[in-house]
Parts: sequence; structure tokens; C-alpha cells
Amino acid sequence: MLRVVENRQKMKIEENWVTVRKLNGEIQKRIRRDMENYPRNKCRALEEHNEKGITRELHQQITEITGKPKIQAH
Repeated sequence: MLRVVENRQKMKIEENWVTVRKLNGEIQKRIRRDMENYPRNKCRALEEHNEKGITRELHQQITEITGKPKIQAH
């Protein structure tokens, strides 16, 4: 992906807008694909840690996903 972004920067400098638009589309496709795969990969890692009994990393990753607990004042 880094090579695509660098190529896009070169094309912007050269003002080759047709290629820039094409590369923008390619970058967006990769971002969307990564966004779809992220939860699957996280769940897979959580399942592995749970099966192996690695509770510390399991808890850290769950906290990373859910965020810090927020205390609500009444």
C-alpha cells in the first residue's frame, strides 16, 4: 500500500490527474477491505488467546476493542 501512496504522490506532482483518481480508488478499495477484515482478525486472535489460556493478552485486547470503562455520575 505504501508504494501505491508514494506513486500517487509522484503523479500529483506531475499533475497526472487521471492516474491520481485511479490510484485514489485503489487506495479506497484496500482501506474498505482492511476495515472489513479487522474485526474478523481481532476475533480470531481473541479466540486463540482464550483457547491457549493467555488471559492477560485476552483482557488487553478486549479492553483495546471496548475502550476504557466510563464512570457516569448521577
